[in-house]
Amino acid sequence: LVTGATGHLGANLVRRLVDDGHCVRVLLREDENHASVNGLDVQRFYGDVRDAVEGVRFVFDTVPFDTVPTEATPETGRSGDASNAAATRRLVRAARRAGGERVVVTGSRTAAGADGEGLEIVFVSGCAIVGPNDYEPSKMGRTLVDFANGKMPAYVSGGLSLVSARDFVEGHVLAATRGESGQEYAFATTYLPIDDLLAIFEEVSGRPRPRVRLPGAVMAPIAEATSLVLGAFFSGTRASKAQQHLAPHAKRASIVPGPTDTSRAKRELGFRPTDIRRAVQEAYRDFARRGLVPARPGTTEPPVVEKRSDKPRTTQRATGS
Repeated sequence: LVTGATGHLGANLVRRLVDDGHCVRVLLREDENHASVNGLDVQRFYGDVRDAVEGVRFVFDTVPFDTVPTEATPETGRSGDASNAAATRRLVRAARRAGGERVVVTGSRTAAGADGEGLEIVFVSGCAIVGPNDYEPSKMGRTLVDFANGKMPAYVSGGLSLVSARDFVEGHVLAATRGESGQEYAFATTYLPIDDLLAIFEEVSGRPRPRVRLPGAVMAPIAEATSLVLGAFFSGTRASKAQQHLAPHAKRASIVPGPTDTSRAKRELGFRPTDIRRAVQEAYRDFARRGLVPARPGTTEPPVVEKRSDKPRTTQRATGS
């Protein structure tokens, strides 16, 4: 079972599991865009997670949350991260009752607060994901799209830990097959100064970077007050989402925390990171295929017009796609 299959990580993980020959069930909501799973040989399940885990050996919970809670929303009175962590705990309990073997949770063990209570549970954490099958798109995906379309008026100094979608998926598979129950494994492909990342964007897109480069330490307080400029680099798909996430990203960019420590994953799981340039190329090629960025040599496939799948009838059973 994979939760979060419509997200960037989940979409890539599902494809890897299907390619490896596994029978995969995806837990979906009726109001989601299901483009990420359209055409895949998976079981679609609409309903309660307690029913979705029946007959499942392994669960991948890829719905992300951070260790730092977001602001509580007026609608829920609680943060989205806290809500996601609670959903993870419900999933773990349901999997245990259903006789599952192992749950792999995307997120910090501290943030999840999940206890296996007899069920093996492994935690996987990462950083900014780069790669194909980014249907929302994600913040980093939107950054690449905006860059390629000349919609980034400025950028900020600093650095980022990045993980290719291919590497992060490999990390989840390794955690499921080799990880020690109760442990958390961090995965990253590389750490890059933003200038170096934009150099790769220039190479892949053929477009020069913005001329304006702003110090992160200067922009952080400005971004908190105005939600301007940095929003072009760390933007969400909606203005409200960009404002919600802008200030924390601005602070992180100005701090330049350094590379993610992947030593445990390398030592215990045999994790070997690949090349972030390849991940950017794959992301660009997929965006070009979907008509979101200009086609370039190697990305000349006709754009795919994606439509929302017909709203399915709610069912408590898994249905073949």
